[in-house]
Formats: sequence, structure tokens, C-alpha cells
Amino acid sequence: VPAGWSSQDLGGGTAGSTQYQAATDSWTIKGNGTGIMGTSDEFRYVYKALNGDGELAARVAGVDPVNDWSMAGVMIRVLLIPGSPYIFMGVSANTDGKDHGVTFWGREAMNGAAEQVSAGATGAPHWVKVKRTGDTFAAYESLDNKQWTEVYSTSVSGIPKSVYIGYVVT
Repeated sequence: VPAGWSSQDLGGGTAGSTQYQAATDSWTIKGNGTGIMGTSDEFRYVYKALNGDGELAARVAGVDPVNDWSMAGVMIRVLLIPGSPYIFMGVSANTDGKDHGVTFWGREAMNGAAEQVSAGATGAPHWVKVKRTGDTFAAYESLDNKQWTEVYSTSVSGIPKSVYIGYVVT
């Protein structure tokens, strides 16, 4: 991975892998695990430190349909442990054709229940973004990387200035 980035599996599961292509500025990330939908997580995380405000956008080109909730996207996470608070915006395999092809997931409290908001049935390819501004965390989706629609926003006080931001596959 490029300098400043790290890659690891969080929460167990079968080991994933990460490849970066500098010529195309693209990632190929393989992940496994039970996901990010409960009170504890298992996934592949490619991340760097975020100190203060920041955002990360990505075009999810595809998601292998291992199951309906196989997902890829972007995340801001407080800690590198399974029950950490986080905000995620991504694309699911959506093999059942319901309304969660583009989806938000988040957890505001340590080991708390994860919340979900669907943004529609359309899946990959799709643009997704997470953003931190002070105590406000927001998730967005876009078809073209020009017009962004906010899917979710919350203010959570007490989150440290230094957190992690990166790409997730589960």
C-alpha cells in the first residue's frame, strides 16, 4: 500500500488482501467476515489516520456477490477494534434486488447497535463518500462524482480529533 496507508483484517474471519495500482490510482481489496451490521465487526480495512476534519470518496466499481450484504465502501472509525463507533457509506451486492444497493451503516456508541439507512437499489458502479466536520459526521452517494446526495448526518460529541478513515470490504 502507499506510504501513510495500512491494511488489516478487523475482528477475525478469513484473511483478506489489498493491492494498489499507482498507474490507475485504484485499489483491489478482498475482504471477508460477518460484516459491520451488529455490535461487533469483521471486515478488511485499508486506512490512514485522520486528524481533525476530512473526507474520503471512492467509486465502488464492483462487489462480488458472496451474499446479499457483501459490501464495499468508505468508513471513518474511532478505534481499530470490532465494537468501535464508525460511519460507513457503501455499495452492497444486493442480490435480492431490494432497496439497499447503496447503503449507510453507523454505530455511535462503543459496542452499540449499528444503524442502517438505504439510499436505493442501484448498486455498483457507484460513488460513495464519508466526511467529518468537527463533531458532525455525514455520508453521501453520487452517480457521477459531481452531484452528491447526503444520505445520513449526525453530531456526536466526545469523538477524538484523531480517528481512522479508509476503504472497507466485507
